[in-house]
Amino acid sequence: MYRLTPTMRVLLTLHNFSAVDELRARDIEEIAREINLEIKHVEEVVKQLLEMGYVCRKNGRIYLTPLGILKILSLFS
Repeated sequence: MYRLTPTMRVLLTLHNFSAVDELRARDIEEIAREINLEIKHVEEVVKQLLEMGYVCRKNGRIYLTPLGILKILSLFS
């Protein structure tokens, strides 16, 4: 069975939520609830994703950057 890393799970969840701009951004709690991870762990993953340029955080809400969208779409090709 194929297992996704927490990093990819967060990216995929944001993609599934269509969180690609500020209007559709999601908060950490919602992401954590969706992928069944502790909020603290999701915070750590989001910090890594921010450093890699895959997500953006505005007013405490997270959404995919164009680079993050490309990264998650690479799973499907």
